[in-house]
Amino acid sequence: MKKTFRKRAFYFYNKLEAERKTLFKSTVFSSVLLIIGYFVNNSSLFTGEATFKMHLFENLSLCFDSNDNDSIPSDIAYFNIAYDKCLSPVFINGDSIGLAQISDRYKINSFLKLLKKCDNYKLIVLDVFLDSIDNARFQNDSLAETIVSFGNRIILADRDDATFAYPQLKHLTSKAKYNVTKISKAFSRYKYMYGEEATIPLRLYQCLNSNVEYRRIGLLDWCNISPYIQDIFSLYFLNNKLIQNSLFLQFDKYTIAGYKKVITKDGSKLELYDYYNVGYILDNNIENVDILLSDYIDNKIVFIGDLSKDETDSHSTYMDTKKGSEILVKAYHSISDSLLLVSFPYILFWFIIFSLICFLIISDKPLVQRFKISDFISNKLTCFLISLISYSTLLSLAMLCDYFVFNRSYSLTIPIIFFTLLKLYIQYKKYV
Repeated sequence: MKKTFRKRAFYFYNKLEAERKTLFKSTVFSSVLLIIGYFVNNSSLFTGEATFKMHLFENLSLCFDSNDNDSIPSDIAYFNIAYDKCLSPVFINGDSIGLAQISDRYKINSFLKLLKKCDNYKLIVLDVFLDSIDNARFQNDSLAETIVSFGNRIILADRDDATFAYPQLKHLTSKAKYNVTKISKAFSRYKYMYGEEATIPLRLYQCLNSNVEYRRIGLLDWCNISPYIQDIFSLYFLNNKLIQNSLFLQFDKYTIAGYKKVITKDGSKLELYDYYNVGYILDNNIENVDILLSDYIDNKIVFIGDLSKDETDSHSTYMDTKKGSEILVKAYHSISDSLLLVSFPYILFWFIIFSLICFLIISDKPLVQRFKISDFISNKLTCFLISLISYSTLLSLAMLCDYFVFNRSYSLTIPIIFFTLLKLYIQYKKYV
């Protein structure tokens, strides 16, 4: 038995020695593809490919698991402020031109004071942009003073296409952007840093965890090119570990629906809310409202945003329509679940896959014939299955493993183009 095993091992060792050049080329090609893949996966290129794959695999997963996730994340408390609006005068060059509908600052202020009184939340994300359009009307309000009282336990949403109303609070703001990665009106990829500036999910992760540092090393910052290209060709680190700056988000099947009825342990019925409307809390003189809020937000991250069924702050995804706050929550959980991390097992997985594919293409012979596997394996079915291994088969299996094991969606457009060209080159050299 030992002699047979040694004989087989010695045979395969000699075959690998004979294929040293092929193996070397395969590992070099694989390494180059991994380096290119890192930068490609930091961009919004080929987003349509991943959207198609994720939609396909999501439907495939339903064939094996029909139980949808039926609850929102346990560490999140949602509040809907979509119906708390007021009219504010709009001025151009000092002249009034009419009224604009904005979020009611007085209600935001009152609600934040209620949350401040409870004081058992983890952190507050105010996913409502405080536009300076109403600066004249609200220049004497106490909202800024209330926000300051939260210290670093609150994050405010900011955007590029308008002016923030309170410059003194700018240090508490972070970007909440989705449009950069919308292709064919379907959102799937979230970008965590724009230049040196972190978006809300990354800022949130930093605030909730001690000694968190993120940084970017721009490889082309010395060039006079667009910031978008500079961001793609950069290295990103979280606590000195290499991460991807852009990630395809795998959304839960569950969508915020308002409330549902459940049966408590004592048999009584209870309306369990997925979120509360801010107007419901403030306008209905609810008895013991501070106790209700305290129980709901206990040790949770509070998101205040537009959770209505309207199109405002709604984004089409490969699953269904998601609200902006839902996307921010999923992007945050992707960080806390270490999905951004470029881990050694993940690199090794794709390195082996790419190397095997390059080896198969350069060798231009099936594995069974190349290593005479049939001489050592008597089972014909096993030999037949091995003979079916091709680079398309390996890629298909790798995509399934990528999605269901690593919970990611690696962009394979560039590798597929490279493998196709390499195959054509090998065939050309063979017959010319």
